[in-house]
Amino acid sequence: MFIQTIQGTCRDSAALRQQIDVWRQDLGPGAEGWLGGTYGVTDDNTFVGMVRFESKEAAARNSTRPEQSAWWAETAKCFDGEATFHDCDDALTFLDGAAEDAGFVQVLQGRLVDPERFRRFM
Repeated sequence: MFIQTIQGTCRDSAALRQQIDVWRQDLGPGAEGWLGGTYGVTDDNTFVGMVRFESKEAAARNSTRPEQSAWWAETAKCFDGEATFHDCDDALTFLDGAAEDAGFVQVLQGRLVDPERFRRFM
């Protein structure tokens, strides 16, 4: 599984929420290999989004779609400055693996000293 994390300072959370809804309803169904995503804005206006695709290649194909580029051009206006993207093509899931229906999501970021040990633990 491939995960892309998007972070940035949100200028307009209502407009950003609307853009995410547009993506889920209009673009998502045509995105080959899209598995879902989890999105939120913190109290200090930090947006965090995690989008899941079946592979890095599927995500790359999505990025080349003209409708994706047009959507991002509008979505980028919701940020104060540039959003940052982090690609991870060595992603693990545990529990149910998806959080689309969660009422609260906690995101932990860090680096593993021993990824194989973590895999065995999970």
